[in-house]
This record gives sequence, C-alpha cells and structure tokens, in this order.
Amino acid sequence: MSRPTKPRILFVACQFFEPENANGVNKILYNLFKNDRELNLGLVCLGQTPSTVAPEFIKHKLYFSGEEARERTPIEKFFRFLSARPQTLLSRNLTIKLADKIHSVHRSFDQIVVVGPNLMNLVDYLDPIVEKKTSLLAIDSLSLYFQSRAESEPSFIHHKIYQIEGDKSLRFEQKYYPQYQKILFVSSKDAAHVSEHIKNHPPIVCIPNGVDRETFYSEGHERRNRHQLIFTGNLDYAPNRQACEFLIGELMPRLNQKNSRYSLKIVGANAPASLKEQLPENTEFLGYVEDLASLLRTSGVYIAPIFHGAGIKNKVLEAMAVDLPVVGTQFAFDGMEFLDRSNCRVVKEPYEVDQWI
Repeated sequence: MSRPTKPRILFVACQFFEPENANGVNKILYNLFKNDRELNLGLVCLGQTPSTVAPEFIKHKLYFSGEEARERTPIEKFFRFLSARPQTLLSRNLTIKLADKIHSVHRSFDQIVVVGPNLMNLVDYLDPIVEKKTSLLAIDSLSLYFQSRAESEPSFIHHKIYQIEGDKSLRFEQKYYPQYQKILFVSSKDAAHVSEHIKNHPPIVCIPNGVDRETFYSEGHERRNRHQLIFTGNLDYAPNRQACEFLIGELMPRLNQKNSRYSLKIVGANAPASLKEQLPENTEFLGYVEDLASLLRTSGVYIAPIFHGAGIKNKVLEAMAVDLPVVGTQFAFDGMEFLDRSNCRVVKEPYEVDQWI
C-alpha cells in the first residue's frame, strides 16, 4: 500500500523569515518550516532572493516577488490616515505582485495560507479557484491591537487616531475575513474578539504558538547573573518601543536612585536614534544579536512592560523556555494560561519600582 501524499501548503508573507528573530511573524514561520515533518511547504514573499544562505532545513520551494516594501514618507502616512484603508496594510502595488506570484505557482499546492493581518485584502486579487483554497493566518487581530493601543494612550489626539485606525481595521476585517476558508490566530483573546464582532466569519482556529526548542532550552546549570535584567523585541513595533521608553525613562533611573546592583540589556533591531541617545546608567543597548538564547540563559530576570497589543508574546515564551523568570504587565501574558507565581509575575502597578524586582 502506497503512503499517503503529504499535503502541499504554500505560505505567503511580506518577508523571508531569516533572520528568524527579526519579528514575531518571522519567528512563527521559521518554527513552522523548521519543525515540519508531515507537510510539503512553499513560501512566497516580497523582495529578491536573500543574500544570506537559507538554513539547511529549508528544503522547500521559495518564490520572491522581486520588489521589497519600503518605509512610507510622512506625507504618504498622512494621506493613508485620511483614506479608508488601515495604515498597516501593504500597498496595492506590492499586494498585486504577491498575487501574481501566487497565480504562477498555485497549481503545485493544495492549500494557500496568507500570513499576517497586513495582507488580509490580498484575497481581493486572487482568482476564484485560488481563493477557494486560501486561508488567513492573521496571527493578531488588527482591530483589537488598535483598540488596546487607544485605551492605553494618555494623549487625547493619539487616542482618537488609534480609535479611528481600530474602526477602519474592524471594517476591513468584516469585509475580508469572510472571503477566506479559515482564519487562524495564535491567541484565544484575538479569536474571541473576531467571533464577537464578525457575525459571518468562516471557521476560526486558534493554533498553538511556541518556540524553537532546539534553540531556546534550559541547560539546567546556567550561570545566571541574578542582577541582570533583559528585554528583547523588534523596536520598530510600537508596544516594544513604548516598553523601552518606560525602561529607559522610568524603571532604570529609579533603580539607579536606589543604588541597586541591577543592570539592563535591551536587545532588538530597528531602534530609533532617540532611544539610543538617552540611555541611563547601567543600561546597555545591544541592537540585533545572532545568539539570543545565550543572552537569555545568562540573564537574571526578563522584564516585559507591555502596555498594549494583541496576540501572544514570543519574547515571553522564549524567556520561559530557558527557565528565565518573567516579570511583566498583564498585556505581556495575554493569551497564556499561567499562574502568577515565583517564576512568572504580573505587575499591577508599573510605576512602583519594587514590583519589578
């Protein structure tokens, strides 16, 4: 008897997933491809063939659209805000390029999975035969993200801006989600939000999120510096940037005033110059690092002052995987089922420095 054929699944994303710790979407894709045992996978993404050599485990088909996304100018951002489209959606030109590449290769795949909320309107540019086998791995709900950001924003003007973006995102989710065969999230909170606000939604699946266990693991005999605090994250993502502003502007100056022995390492790519220029004493900015796991294994406490957002925080999962104690706000642990205990603690009053240490 012949063995059943492995399903052939084509993922579609904005970026190639190397380096995998560049952002949360890359981490999820990296883990899916690395740990694939039962599937035949392919990937369509923006840009040219990467200059770095793909990891050995990638024995899958890779397709590139030939053009990369670029940072929008302030004027472009302003006119996008005035439009009905959410700010975070990929441009129409690049979306069409992805759709064209999908059409050229789709016959080699049984299913297509579009990855990320910023690609939700890609379905508009797909032929009906392709649309019928396409699902959306939204990961996070855009409308929930902007809702939480508006609620945490003290400035009235910024509150209204994020509220408007949240309303636009919800309208787009209500329009585009029903066109997919399935919608997949990594957090039950996001799944519940969409179920509540989109009445004619397709099946919603909450898939388990995790980390690369071969990379993030506890050796059981780590030589930790118990006074070493660490925070990691892609710093062009607003919740991570806000977390750094809190650490630099509030927590570390207060710890220094108490003459504590604690020091802080901030790890992550794409930090604005303003963050690097205002580092207080005992604070070090490392930027992007290749070996994130080793840094976590030698640190004493993972600090996660996340004040808004959606989805599950990969950074927290990675710290837990190496047995690093995590102290964070409630948003840092959203979507996780855990007990507030000695190695995982929720800070209810972020500006009370003693709650962090």
